[in-house]
Amino acid sequence: MNEVVWSAIGAGTLFGLSGGFSPGPLLVLVISETLRHGLRVGIMVAITPLLTDFPVMLMAILLLNQLTHFDLLLGGISLTGAIFLLRIGWLSLKTAPIIPGEGEVRPHSIGTRMMTNYLNPSMYLFWFTVGAPFLVRSSRTDFWPGIVFTLSFYVSIIGAKSLVALGISRSSRLTEGIWYPRIMKLLGIFLMGFSLVFVKDGLGYFGLI
Repeated sequence: MNEVVWSAIGAGTLFGLSGGFSPGPLLVLVISETLRHGLRVGIMVAITPLLTDFPVMLMAILLLNQLTHFDLLLGGISLTGAIFLLRIGWLSLKTAPIIPGEGEVRPHSIGTRMMTNYLNPSMYLFWFTVGAPFLVRSSRTDFWPGIVFTLSFYVSIIGAKSLVALGISRSSRLTEGIWYPRIMKLLGIFLMGFSLVFVKDGLGYFGLI
């Protein structure tokens, strides 16, 4: 595999792990469902991004393809993506251990789980400012980078949330002890570093580099 494909795998894995472990409505849902109904139901909640993100991702890609010649707008989107990654990275550095049962949500159906994710603005910010721009850029000459990015992203985000469910179901020190904050801080550092790629792209669209 060439360098672009490996870069796509690395980016998809990083973004997926960060999104999977980051505190938010869906992670609270994973925790509360695992506590109430066991590991199997928690993992069923963990696969929600597979149902909700795909339409948003396609919409973002189609929109970006229509904006190919709008360099200033694309530059603004890239810089917004950089700011988003910096913010998520910074919040990851301040992550505290998960407290099971804190802020529980009581879902009643798969529709409730999907709506929880659809009402999360972070999903839209990610795909419109980070995910879709990366997909479009990396797939200009070959379709494989886009495929492996998408696969690695979904495997990582679902795997991360499933791991949290497993940890909660077994009262693992992974989520309640020091390891969860350490993992998040490491991911935060990588995310803040990756934001520089989007800064470079944004400045390029503005013709500054």
